[in-house]
Amino acid sequence: MIPAARIQATIEILEEVASGGPADGVASGYFRGRRYIGSSDRSTIAESVYAILRRRARLDWWINLVLERSPDSPPPPPRHRMIANLILDENWSEARFTTEFNGDSYRPAALSRAERQLLLNLSGQSLDDSRQPEWVQSEMPDWFLQRFKSQYPEADATARASLNHPAAMDLRVNRLRGDRERALAEIKAIGVSAAATELSPLGIRVGGRPALARYPLFQSGLVEIQDEGSQLIALLTEAVGGMKLLDYCAGAGGKTLALAAEMGNRGRIIASDISAKRLDRASQRLKRAGVHNVELRALTADNAKWFKRQASSFDRVLVDAPCSGSGTWRRNPDMKWKFSPVEIAELRQRQGDILRDAARFVKPGGGRLIYSTCSLLPEENDQIIEAFLVEHPGAFRQVSVASIWPRAVATAMPSGVGMSMQLSPHLHGTDGFFCAVLERCGDAIVV
Repeated sequence: MIPAARIQATIEILEEVASGGPADGVASGYFRGRRYIGSSDRSTIAESVYAILRRRARLDWWINLVLERSPDSPPPPPRHRMIANLILDENWSEARFTTEFNGDSYRPAALSRAERQLLLNLSGQSLDDSRQPEWVQSEMPDWFLQRFKSQYPEADATARASLNHPAAMDLRVNRLRGDRERALAEIKAIGVSAAATELSPLGIRVGGRPALARYPLFQSGLVEIQDEGSQLIALLTEAVGGMKLLDYCAGAGGKTLALAAEMGNRGRIIASDISAKRLDRASQRLKRAGVHNVELRALTADNAKWFKRQASSFDRVLVDAPCSGSGTWRRNPDMKWKFSPVEIAELRQRQGDILRDAARFVKPGGGRLIYSTCSLLPEENDQIIEAFLVEHPGAFRQVSVASIWPRAVATAMPSGVGMSMQLSPHLHGTDGFFCAVLERCGDAIVV
């Protein structure tokens, strides 16, 4: 592709993202529908898309300033962001815009009057400016910045910036297929740099973004792509062979795979989700990993009677609750602008409902309910647990994650682990995962 065609493709993807689609899904769909785009061009386009999403606040600040738009105005169009980025980051000249933006041969259309004003007023400027508010410089919504500063008062600008840096690629070694030493050797044999993770005893962090799916170590199921923090959730579940386990919000099965490996394919796992389509995507992953103790059951009316019969029968129930995903905004920078305190309040209600529903399935007298999110917000994490325990006096007790860690994880315990676990990108280099463990007491009734 010519450079201008890559720019036009970037604009088209950004426009679809602005319409509400998740960036990773939009980009994947865009490339699937255009098989003629080579791997090098796909990589370049994707990098451009994510670079602009990571700079959205600063780009918008400049666009609003030079076009004399109110900060409360609707977000500027993605094409304006693309043009502003080319000026501020790559120092494009008027002559270059005239050559590349002319509407011919898959090139972007010629600049409008407002876009020429952007070019005139932004030329010679830099992306960062001392006049920018703190939330703009931090590339996060102001409401979230205030919560983050309250939770982590020691976090400086560098720490906040880590939430906007691209995340590393982590792998989990599948115990059913081999061990970490073998996986490390196979990864290094294909010329990819790799090192064992510090927190997860099963984790490997690789350099760059290698296309591992084409290599035998991935095709054989020896490794799965999974953030180090997510791997720890499965370990803290303390699932062992012979147990009956319910993965209540299994999605595409990432944690289900890890749990099955911990159980050595012995016992029974029910992977459930409200989306049958998401569960379908887990089938191929389970087969590749050599997992055969998992049953997929959608949380639909067709399965309502079956689930009703399973009350109080599971040794472990894992609730990986839907959340803001604020702990994964490094990977999904578009998502940070799709939430507000109103949406967070709605999520809290949903999280509480899901936790209450899942609690019905926990076996009395020692069964455990594990609640996790990929959020950094206390209102989606500890506060949900506190409210649940108040609602269920005497039925559940919270088990200290710090007491579980030495036997379940057996690595050096990091900061952020106590009664619950809260990881964050700036402190641990992982996504921002939360985990709390609750144990059902005696024969207390759960309604």
